Amino acid sequence: MEKLSFEDIVFDKEFITIKTNGQMERIRKKDIWTMFYAKWNFINFLTIGNEGITMGILYIAQKSTTKLKDVIRVKFPYKELQKIPKPYFKMIEFFEPGEIADIFSLSKF
Repeated sequence: MEKLSFEDIVFDKEFITIKTNGQMERIRKKDIWTMFYAKWNFINFLTIGNEGITMGILYIAQKSTTKLKDVIRVKFPYKELQKIPKPYFKMIEFFEPGEIADIFSLSKF
């Protein structure tokens, strides 16, 4: 797998490097618990508007993350998301109305 760079995030074979608050944070692929994304559409707007989740944001929760507020958030258009390496794309849990995503369980801690 080759290195793939976007504005605030870089994917490579073993790491995701994220620019947050002017700092670079590196996350090992094996340390990622889940990634979550909600596409922009009307149903998602009505369904998750009060859950504290925003559409068009890639949420990355590490295995050490215990609270939803500590999840790393990266603004990411869906068209760009489809370009990321397959091993990472397969890790993303997409929001489906009526289903509870793993990422919501973090807010119960």
